[in-house]
Amino acid sequence: MRIKKYRIDCGNVNEPDDGFTTDKDKKCKIDWSYLLDQLPDLIWRSRWDDLAAKYGLPFKRSYMQNLDSEGKGPEKKYLKERVGYPRAQLIEWLNSL
Repeated sequence: MRIKKYRIDCGNVNEPDDGFTTDKDKKCKIDWSYLLDQLPDLIWRSRWDDLAAKYGLPFKRSYMQNLDSEGKGPEKKYLKERVGYPRAQLIEWLNSL
């Protein structure tokens, strides 16, 4: 079984360069707001892996399920036992990581 690795591009991060930190010390914070126009209004957790591959979303569906069970995931909605994440709340949650 191969583990899929996600690339994180920090090109959209505006960090001041104070000259005292190394690249190793800098933490990358991604602004996921660019996905507001691209993602559907409701992101179904059952399709998470497909959307992750297409849009570069982090994590796997199984990890999102674990976060939900621990109460640490984004706000969710239920429709006939299916879990969906509203787009705006999902982006807000991703930006808070």
